[in-house]
Amino acid sequence: MKTLLAVLAMMMMPLSKAEAPKLGSEADPIRQGLFAGQPMNVLVQQLKLDGSPGPFRTIANTNELANAGRKEEAKSRLRSIPWSSKLETRIQLWVWSALRELGESPDPQSGKEVLGVVVEVPMRGAYDTLAGYQDGSARYLNFSGAAIFWDARDATIKSL
Repeated sequence: MKTLLAVLAMMMMPLSKAEAPKLGSEADPIRQGLFAGQPMNVLVQQLKLDGSPGPFRTIANTNELANAGRKEEAKSRLRSIPWSSKLETRIQLWVWSALRELGESPDPQSGKEVLGVVVEVPMRGAYDTLAGYQDGSARYLNFSGAAIFWDARDATIKSL
């Protein structure tokens, strides 16, 4: 019984720092999230949903519909997400990535609209990465592991 409990405890332990991807590396999920282009299956695996409604819950439900072969219903569910100036730009990008994954194309005007810019500089096997978004938010990941997440709607960033 003690052995079983020890094995279960080991399985439930988080990955050690040595096993986790280095911040700023190609495999870093935080860095990948700056691009907001992950396939729905990957995004949903990374989400920590608590059951409350919202755009991420809708994306998770959409993923289930798509996996069940109900693509039209999945597209309809994604289109039901309320678009407003309050919706974070990265969420808009994830929704459009999911719609494209389901075969949807944006109208020509929306398809050319720039919603964010990501700049990367290779540094010692990783990247210094700066991302700025249309809503005025920004993210900076330093190859060393330092990071800044700027979620305030900054008018200076937005104007750029």
